[in-house]
Formats: sequence, C-alpha cells, structure tokens
Amino acid sequence: MYPHSYSKRPVLAALLMGMVITISGMSTADDATTAVAKPWQSNDTCHKGILECMVSIETPGAPQISPKTNAVAFTIRKADWENNRYDSEIYLAENGNIQQLSDNEDGSSGDVSWSPDGSKIAYRAVTKNGAQLFIMNSDGTGSEQVTDLPGGVSSYIWSPDGGKMALKLAERPSDAAAAVEERFGAFSFADDYSDFSHLWLLDLESVRREGLTLTSRTQTTSSSPHLKRLTGGKEFTIGSFFGGSFTFTPDGREVLFDHAASNSPYDLGTQDISAVDISTGRIRPIVRRPGIDSGPHVSPDGKTVAFHMGEPPYYYTRQYWIGLTSIDGLRGIEQITEGVPNEASIYGWRENGLFFLSHLGVESSIYHRDTATGTVTNLTKGRGRVQGGSVSADGKRVSFKAADGKRHSEIYTRTLVGQEQRHTNFSDAVSNWPETEVQLIQWKTPDGLDLEGVLTLPPIENRLKGPMPVLVVLHGGPSSTSRPKRVPTGIYPTEYWLRKGAAIFEPNYRGSGSYTDELMAANVGSLGIGYTIDVVSGLDHLVDIGIADPDRLGAMGWSAGGSVTAALATKTKRFKAFSVGAGISDYETYYAMSDQPTSPLAYLEATPWDAPDLYLKASARGSIKNAVTPTLIQHGRDDGRVPFANGMKLFRGLKDAGVETQLVIFENTGHVISRPKERLAAMTQNVRWFDTHLFGDRSSPDLDLTAK
Repeated sequence: MYPHSYSKRPVLAALLMGMVITISGMSTADDATTAVAKPWQSNDTCHKGILECMVSIETPGAPQISPKTNAVAFTIRKADWENNRYDSEIYLAENGNIQQLSDNEDGSSGDVSWSPDGSKIAYRAVTKNGAQLFIMNSDGTGSEQVTDLPGGVSSYIWSPDGGKMALKLAERPSDAAAAVEERFGAFSFADDYSDFSHLWLLDLESVRREGLTLTSRTQTTSSSPHLKRLTGGKEFTIGSFFGGSFTFTPDGREVLFDHAASNSPYDLGTQDISAVDISTGRIRPIVRRPGIDSGPHVSPDGKTVAFHMGEPPYYYTRQYWIGLTSIDGLRGIEQITEGVPNEASIYGWRENGLFFLSHLGVESSIYHRDTATGTVTNLTKGRGRVQGGSVSADGKRVSFKAADGKRHSEIYTRTLVGQEQRHTNFSDAVSNWPETEVQLIQWKTPDGLDLEGVLTLPPIENRLKGPMPVLVVLHGGPSSTSRPKRVPTGIYPTEYWLRKGAAIFEPNYRGSGSYTDELMAANVGSLGIGYTIDVVSGLDHLVDIGIADPDRLGAMGWSAGGSVTAALATKTKRFKAFSVGAGISDYETYYAMSDQPTSPLAYLEATPWDAPDLYLKASARGSIKNAVTPTLIQHGRDDGRVPFANGMKLFRGLKDAGVETQLVIFENTGHVISRPKERLAAMTQNVRWFDTHLFGDRSSPDLDLTAK
C-alpha cells in the first residue's frame, strides 16, 4: 500500500462551450476556440481580495498529450493555506470533461508521462521519503507506487515498448561518509560538488507483475535484479548545474544522456552527450566539443541526434541553438538556425519532423521543422507566451499552455493544419477584473540600442486625466524576457496598482533573451550601468509621448530585476520609491558567496581580485552615497543564489546615507518566496510602501507588516 490517500473526483463538467474552429494563415489570439470544462476550483479565492486572488489563483502546469488520443494530462497548482504551501495535482482533459486523477495528502503530484501505448500514466509524487514514482491507468484508477527508494527518484523516462524505465538517481552517501558524520558531527566544504547522479534501468514489467514497491536498489527476485545500474563512478554526473535529460533510442537498446564533470557551474563547458547500451553497460561518445551540449532527441529512424548546443564561454549571454549529428558520433555537427528565431528547446521528433519551442521578442511559439523539406512552420503564432509543450505519437497534434495580455494560462491542443481546442477556463477566475490595455513600446537608448517593453495601461474607468503614475517591474535572469500577461506571476501586485490608475512598464533591458545575441551580450563589460540607461531612457520615451508623469515613478524587481532596481536607487533621483527583491548590491560579495560565481565572470570577464574597481563600479554599493529615494528591501534569509549579505549591505548603506529604508527578512526562504502566506506578506508590504511613497496614501492599517 502506498503512503497516499487518492480519491477520484467526479467529472466536473461535460458541456462544450463553443466549437472547434480552423485557423488558416496567421492565427489570432482572440479565443474564438473550443473551451471545454471549467476546472475544479477549491475555493472562490478571487472574491476575497485582490491580493489574495493574485497569490492563490489556480495555475496549470505543462500539458502532456496522449500518444494515441486527444486526451491531455496536466497539473493544477493551488494554494494550501492551512499547510502554507502550494500543491499540484494531476488532471485529465478528454471529450469535453476534466477529471482530477490524483489527490496527494503529502504534497504535490506531477512530472506526468504517458506510456507508449497510452494506457498508463506515470508520475512522481511527494512522499515522506522523497519524490517517488507512481503509475496509474489513464482514467486515474489503479494507482500503484513503484518506488520507495531512499532519496527518491530525480527523473525518469519510459522505454519504447513500455516494459522498462530509465531512472536518474542521486548517489547515496558512502558508509565512510556516514561514519565521519557519526564521529565528528555535520560539516561541509565550500565548492563541494560531489553529489553525483547516475542512470539506472528499472524492469517495470517484472515489478508490476509481482506487485512490488522497490525500497532498495539491490532488490531482486531470484537472480534477476529489478534495478540495474547503467552509469556510475566519479568521471561524470548526469546533467549539469543547468540540468539535463536522457532518452531511449527508438529500438530501446541504448539510452542517450548528457553529462558533465560535476554539478559545478565551473564545469558547464564539459557537458557532452553519450550513449549507454542497456544490455552491456558499454558507454560510447556521441558529442564531444567545448560548450554545453544537452537534451538529446533521436530521430525516428534512429540515425540522427538533435540536441541543444550552447557556445563557450558566455553561456549566460548567448542563445542556445539546435545541433544535429549522427547517432554514431562520426558525422560533424550541423547547427540549425534557418527559420529558428531565437533560443530553441526541443519538444519531440516524429516521422514528420522536429518540434521545438523558440522565441521572437515577447512571443514564444512551438515550431515544426519538416523532415523532408526543412521548412519551419510556427504552429502557435499569435498565442502569446507559449510554455510546456508535448507532441502526439503521430506528430499530428501538439499540446501546450499559453497566456497573453487578456487571458490567464490555459491548456490548448492544436493540429498541424490549424485546428485549435482550448480545454480550460482558468481565466474565469479573473473574468470580473476590469479590462486593461497592453501596448508594446519601442525606443532607442542613448548608446544606440533598440529596445522593447510591455506597457499595461489601467482600465479606462481608473485612468487619471493627463500623464499617469508609472511603476516599472523589472524581470530577472537577466536573460529572461517580460511578456504580456493578464495575471501577475511574481510578488508584485500589479493588478492592485492598475486599479489605482497607474501604468505598469516592463522593459526588456540589455541582457534580455528572445531578441538577439548582441542584446544578450550587451551587458558584458557594462553590468550595473547599461541597464539603468535602458530603464531611464524607456521612461523618458513614455514621458515624451504623454503617458508617464515624471513626478510619479516607482520601480521594483526580483533577483536580476532587484539588482537593476538597486542600481537605479543609487544612480538616479527621478523615482519616488523602490522595492529591491533578492537583488545584488555588491558583485564582489555575490562572486564570493553565491552558488553561481560564474555569472559575474561572464559579464565582467574578471574576478574581483583582478578588477576591484570594475566590480565596485558595477555594484550599487559603489554609488550608495548618491541614494535619496525610499527603498524597501525584501530578501530570503537562506538565499544561496543572491546571498542575504547583499540585502544587508544595501540596507546598511542606505541607512548610513540617511535614506528611508526597510529590510524585510523572510525566514526559511531561499532565492524565491515559495509559500503563499509569505507571498501575501511580500505583496502587502509592496502595496503599503508604494501607497505611502508614490500615491501619498498613508492611511493603510499596519497589521505588524512593517517595521516599528
């Protein structure tokens, strides 16, 4: 018996609310498509206040389309306020109905994958012993726990015949390491990346036939092991600091996988691709070259490998492309760039061609590259931000989720000839929100860069006469991209401010992805300086065209967006208020303490010991005495990416400069605020900070959410 209580909820709705329509030529994002079945809502959170709504609105995960039918499995994430966590469960959309398949009392279920014949659904679920592997029938019945291994299962894939699985498992601590801890207590070493992971082969057919749940990697029946090690040792780890994946060959004889010398960010350039024979354990090379090579996919005829390739040395400042090579590793590498707008992520390879996600400015789309002609077609043009796609076994249908400036994330399927079906109505949760207007704004910086940003204007009934307040929300990365979206995904309550009559401006500053290599690399040598020019010049443009009130400006951002905000706070006096979320205030501290010290090396091309003046110039710390603007700082105590010392340094520096500031420390929190109560606190703090310093509203109750 597995440690979950799974109940099958009834079918939630059965009425189609429209028709399937055929989209020819350029598709539009007007949603005159089939809408099926409103998903189950755990509670009516969007009527309990706009902040609570933004924190708890239900959101779908990446859909997985059945290899044989039109059914789509996906997850729905919802807030569990009682346990202060977000949980995801698995749902199935089929024939106009949506059915909940999992209900895990211990946490989330997800990482869904259909069996090759479409009769089973595999998934991982949180247990008290880590994330373990489960299998259920395609209708959600007959759930079986396959593993209960110490440390859990990191990832898995089905074999082509469905009788086996390849598992990625973290290596267990040795007996010697356990003995050391027993004698000397717990301690660790800096830059210790000895936590290797390796591949194992699971004989799924025998495990299910005998009704077993594997609790040991050495568990056997007679002389036949249920788990067989495929890779091991200390020469490489499966994946890298950036992650990775693995896949079976079509004949099921080999598993192709990417691997690196270790999980250290310094070893990113060692990520290559190899194949292991599942019978003999023999490993042979497929791709060996400097750079990042990951995510292998094998052609249906088993002759060619497609993979993601990143060029050295600046993995943070260049796009990733698709490479092709022969399965024997003897042919040279062909880089696919024609018809591929920008960085590409492969979703699948079928008889009719290669399917991948790529980006063009603020849009991301699924593309199809025809096997016979090489022609590349955008399958989801006009759908806005497309994420998480999958492809049917015959290559005739794709599933994906998409969001834009009018709709929340929804689940869709589309055929190669343009028939589209929308399966969900998550946007119903915000159907009573007033209508806003989204514009794309282009401008040129003083140093000649052509930039673009997303401007969301408040509802007509909330707009003030003349120029309006503008709040700048800066994306992270810094190689991420701001795109139109109706529902905010971070901890900044943009919907609240839109209703107060403010516009939201999200500039794609230098370093942003989805445009060109040149724009991504424009931060090199100008980190901490160039992007402040971009933001200010974008606001100048909004002032010039009569949108922005130059006396009512605010800015905020998280992670890299927080770093940009910190730089603005110490380099300009044009704003009324700032909010810095988990931002870098001192690149020397970041380099010395972060788990990703290679990032400043890519942008500044030196260590702080070799170029101390450059690091100081790039840091907000270097110009802290210029600061005058009230600044809220929010930071997780346990942040390993941008260590908490950055927030503390900015706070001390601003106080010493006589600037009004608050530092909010989120306990038991890393780089991202991942719990709903703390997210609500962060949103409320931002509301009150900008209400006070930008809108002049000092009447909000305290509720102990601000420092005394």
